[in-house]
Amino acid sequence: MVIHDAGTFLSHRIELARAIRDEGYELHVLIPDGECLKPYASEFKFHFYSIHRKSLSPISSFKTLIQMIRLYRKLKPDIIHHFTIKPVIFGSIAIRTLFYPVRVFNTITGMGFVYTATEWWVRPIRYFIDKLYQIAFSDPRIFVIFQNEDDRKQILNVTHFPTERTALIPGAGVDLNRFKYAEDGEIRNMAPFIVFLPARMLWHKGIRETVSAIENLKKEGLHVELWLAGGLDPGNHAAIPETQLRQWEKNPAIKWLGMRTDIPELMTQAHVVCLPSYREGVPLSLLEALGIGRAIVTTDAPGCREVVTDGVNGFLCPVADSKAIEIALRRIYKNPALRIKMARESRRLAEEKYDRKIIFKQSLETYRK
Repeated sequence: MVIHDAGTFLSHRIELARAIRDEGYELHVLIPDGECLKPYASEFKFHFYSIHRKSLSPISSFKTLIQMIRLYRKLKPDIIHHFTIKPVIFGSIAIRTLFYPVRVFNTITGMGFVYTATEWWVRPIRYFIDKLYQIAFSDPRIFVIFQNEDDRKQILNVTHFPTERTALIPGAGVDLNRFKYAEDGEIRNMAPFIVFLPARMLWHKGIRETVSAIENLKKEGLHVELWLAGGLDPGNHAAIPETQLRQWEKNPAIKWLGMRTDIPELMTQAHVVCLPSYREGVPLSLLEALGIGRAIVTTDAPGCREVVTDGVNGFLCPVADSKAIEIALRRIYKNPALRIKMARESRRLAEEKYDRKIIFKQSLETYRK
């Protein structure tokens, strides 16, 4: 298992790693070192390497590639599973030095900033990454797992990769034991009306548009609050500066909670979960909202539309449309019966499609094919 970030391993992959290990596989995890991994050092076989998530430096990229080649030659794995863009591309190139029938699985967890940004300077970078995908996916030992159909179509269009060597597995799944259903009716009379937005503080998560919607609803006299739960990501091109977050917080209706580990408890207090992202793989935060059982406001964008049926368990809004977000939140605010109905539909969807046990089963079955 090849991961690009220690925090992501703990939040998104650790339970899958345990499921793989419990299935009888000897599991090794290639991952950048992190203080947060120390409590798990006796549980997993970690192999540390350096990878810079935000850097496009050819020198650092080459160093990462060499480290991966050396680790692969040392470990001689039967199966390699890469997650996210850089491990997928570099790892798929590194396997060319392995002259035996290794099985390689690449999970595309989203297309990243380069495929959501519209600035002119991003276009040559996007073109370059498209070419890297073409090179990386040319090895016949590779099988690709996508989280949504839009990403699959885009990558296949760029690489001409055969569809029969792909699969759709919708996200990391949600732990229904941790994200237990909390009946929305229990909070329907609580004030204020809490809109919960869990995400890294990035512009393309739709945070500016949600803040604008809340400000307008507040001006109407609606008793609403926006809770932003997520850390800064200063190395990201789309990072929201802390100064901007502090400026928003001058409005009593806007609260930035920072990085939190008590997401289930916070989500249980919320009336609605809002993540109007510009593009995702399948966002874990929305799967968690399904588990808790909450109405959702999100965008009609890749990865987000997979989680919400418009008008059934939430509302889909156009990308970067604060007015549409405002309208959706107002409808949910003013119609408690609709909100409770949507909440129950969310939980039903979590149990039927996004339960982590279902997702793990799909992943393990893919390994066996």
